[in-house]
Amino acid sequence: MKLKKLIAIGLIAASFASFSGCTTANYGLKPTSIENQKDTYKFKVFVGGMSGPETADKSVANDLESYKINNGYKSYTIMDRRYNFIPTYYEYTVQFNH
Repeated sequence: MKLKKLIAIGLIAASFASFSGCTTANYGLKPTSIENQKDTYKFKVFVGGMSGPETADKSVANDLESYKINNGYKSYTIMDRRYNFIPTYYEYTVQFNH
């Protein structure tokens, strides 16, 4: 019975998300630093609906550029991009360089 409820909830959530094409980087959260990796942070981009990795990449690029400038970095490298289904977001691991 619980499995049926979870499937139903998942289908409802997916159908609501399909009507929305929104993308929001971090929801106002600061990036999280990665322990034992200097100048390396995780950024989250929450997506909905038809938004895919290309939309998330464009959204995070703005945040990364701002973070780079505001913190005195000269460049950055995206080390990894991971997708999370529920809640739906892409998580970027980014290393900044002075």
